[in-house]
Amino acid sequence: MKTGKRESGGAGKRRSGAADDQEQRSVGQLIDRLAELSWKPWGPRKDYGEDFHVQIWDGGESTGLSFYVQLKSVRDAEQRKGQRTPDTLKYRLDAKDLRHWEKQTQLVVLVIWDVEMRRGYWETVPRILEALEKKGKGWRKKETVTVEVPAAHGTDAEGMRRLRWAVADHSLALVAGRVRDEEMTGTIRFTDKVTYEAFREALDRGNEVTFEGLGVPQIQMPEWHRRMYGDRPPATRVRITPTTRVVSLNVRVEVRARNVTASIPGIELKPTKQGRKHLTLTNEHQGRTITFIAVGNEDADGSFTFRMSRFGKTIQEAREAAAFFFAANQPGSRLRVVDERTGQTILDQPLPSLPADPVAEGLHDTLEKLAFLEPYIKGIDSIHLDQGITHDEMMRIAVLYEACRNGRVQMRKRLSFMVSPDADALPDRANPDVVQHLDGCKMNLLGVEIPLGRVKEVVQEPDRVVTAVRDALARARATGKPVPLHIDDVSLVAEFLDWPPPHDRLYDIASAQSGYFTLAQALEAGFTSADQLQIEERVESYGGGNVFRLVQFPPTNEHEDLVVTWLLTDKKAVFSHDTALALHELSDILPARQHITLPPGYQMPEGVELGPQVAIYHGTVDPSEITWMGPVPFTKPYRTLLDCIEDHLSPDLLDQALAQARTRGMISRAEAQALQAVRAKSA
Repeated sequence: MKTGKRESGGAGKRRSGAADDQEQRSVGQLIDRLAELSWKPWGPRKDYGEDFHVQIWDGGESTGLSFYVQLKSVRDAEQRKGQRTPDTLKYRLDAKDLRHWEKQTQLVVLVIWDVEMRRGYWETVPRILEALEKKGKGWRKKETVTVEVPAAHGTDAEGMRRLRWAVADHSLALVAGRVRDEEMTGTIRFTDKVTYEAFREALDRGNEVTFEGLGVPQIQMPEWHRRMYGDRPPATRVRITPTTRVVSLNVRVEVRARNVTASIPGIELKPTKQGRKHLTLTNEHQGRTITFIAVGNEDADGSFTFRMSRFGKTIQEAREAAAFFFAANQPGSRLRVVDERTGQTILDQPLPSLPADPVAEGLHDTLEKLAFLEPYIKGIDSIHLDQGITHDEMMRIAVLYEACRNGRVQMRKRLSFMVSPDADALPDRANPDVVQHLDGCKMNLLGVEIPLGRVKEVVQEPDRVVTAVRDALARARATGKPVPLHIDDVSLVAEFLDWPPPHDRLYDIASAQSGYFTLAQALEAGFTSADQLQIEERVESYGGGNVFRLVQFPPTNEHEDLVVTWLLTDKKAVFSHDTALALHELSDILPARQHITLPPGYQMPEGVELGPQVAIYHGTVDPSEITWMGPVPFTKPYRTLLDCIEDHLSPDLLDQALAQARTRGMISRAEAQALQAVRAKSA
């Protein structure tokens, strides 16, 4: 307990006789006030921790409620009320004391006692902490903090009733948990039929209902509850909130139409309303692009509806939502809801026929194009779709998509330039080429500046442009000054010289790999799928459709199968052991299988299997130990022989290989000696 002005930092200082006298008077006055209420204090204790432990009694019986008191003695309670906040008193406390009280399992109540006025003011520590936390976490790092105590929380009769209720509220959950089920029942008596019907409807539909004024029902609580709260006056406002019994439901929502299917997994439906006859579940809490709402009624048919909540932060989110709505707008579409835990179909129903939505179709097409462009844009910057996509951005996406897919775009635009008096006259021959070369072109797309490089624009209606230029040139020469020229809505073809089409990019990739390439490389080059690749290019597939060969690159030697294996490992394999020995033409070995070494811990790409015709080793191969045959990497002679020794190759083949390697100068004398030493150790 602290007194007077010594609110903080008082520990360690010697108390004066006056301070001790004030403390003793405060203790006595508080005990007298508690005795008037028949509340029983235990204490006081020494001034560390809490000063009193108080039991609340009523009518000669214990209510089972108790709390700790931390008493602070003052002489100036009225002066502690601020001019701006006269309804609160301010008091400075050591922060470490608050942190100590916070850890107490039983309620701690701070009492500011005015020894001159013979009355006090109280506040519970949890409410004090809640008020401090709302202002931020910084108070925990301070030595002292100023707390506020409501002036309405006095030690008069009304204030002490409120204190009892506060202690009861704090203890309610603990006491209720110990009460038997049969003792939990309360009774609600309604004043009229209208109020009762409103309550029944709220129960049926799972709504929250509030009663005020004359319509407030009488609530009779169990005996243990009345013992805790005492003579609490009848409520003037009652709010009844139903609780939910269904926890959640994890589902996948699908839309199927004739030529399109869309699916959104991971939807968690949680109840927002649950009554005796009504249940509403929604995934609104997930913050997904689409909000789903399931409604069940005992007296009517249920429903399952959905709406767009937001556009989507990422391309994938927006694309998923657009595909879903696009499918839902197709004729004959059906909605299916599947329980992800059991795989059971919960709902399967037709969707109502809707008129064609060109906006939804256009957005779906735009997002598909944007998904195709994403790998290019990611190399520059990340894009955000929080604000959606405007019509102008849709047009720019279409232009950039065509630039990536074909290297050229047909468009209409306004041409603007200055015509100088000394400009050369255009030739008189019919249909002259009108070409504009642009360097360092850029495009702003969804907040990302994308460099387009060199662009060549070829006008498709030269007569119109030539006529306009000649007229402008005549005016410029007549005035001797440059003339601005603007020609609206000109049809032209823009060739993006630094953006070769997918075919050209794929050809460059395949030509460095004996004509072979992976599906991933084709997608990187600009193709959207294996189907499109096989439609637009003449290819043959290998390795289960994961590797392809352009047919204009015919097989040139017996080692083409090594290229396929190398590509299947995402170019991580190095051919070694028996295969490398054969590639070096050392010994008479004829490997029945391909032998490759992969990096330690390497996992094959999903869905790719090499099969039993490939022997796999894991280890580190330094770049200095690798040589190449076309696109295929394999180990150099010394590393190859070392691997074969450690793998216990046939002695006859090893003798032959070592002798040939030394004779041909493929290994030095020192290396040959080192290999023989390793061989002797492993024998």
